[in-house]
Amino acid sequence: MDEHILERVRRLLAIAHDTAASPNEQTVALERAQKLIDRHAIEQWELERDDPSRREPVTERFIPLSPSPVNGLMNELLAIVAHANRCRSSYRWHKARNGRPVIAGVTLHGTRTDIGNAQTIWTGMETSRALMWRVRARRTPNAKENAAFRDGYYKGFAHEIARRYAALERDMETPRRAANSS
Repeated sequence: MDEHILERVRRLLAIAHDTAASPNEQTVALERAQKLIDRHAIEQWELERDDPSRREPVTERFIPLSPSPVNGLMNELLAIVAHANRCRSSYRWHKARNGRPVIAGVTLHGTRTDIGNAQTIWTGMETSRALMWRVRARRTPNAKENAAFRDGYYKGFAHEIARRYAALERDMETPRRAANSS
């Protein structure tokens, strides 16, 4: 990431949160910062990475995954949870003997606290999803043999988690916008 762009976004955000700035200046600065963040796909941790007031350094943690047909779906869910906890995720993969890609593990990038939160939440969600799947599979004939049913259930679970995180993010933004407009 270009450090010049990150610094520009930091300055705009400082103006947006400066109580000495007029409401119009705050709004314009926030809009410009958001455009740059969207255009360059800047994550929160990138903005805070070199911030001297930041207590924890940015680090990474590798989470190995045992071979499974749902590793790709596990990776997607972990990416959703990581993003919601101010982390970024990447994954390692290799080709199986049949030529299909197998995700061997996921690396979370962020502060130790944020990574720990993301991993704990994801582990809880995985446990919950597995328990719900077992109950559902018992009630559905041939469910265990049906990979499409299993994958569809997993995708629906991840979609619902993403929807809920988006709603939480919107709810958290509403009070900030109201405070900036008053």
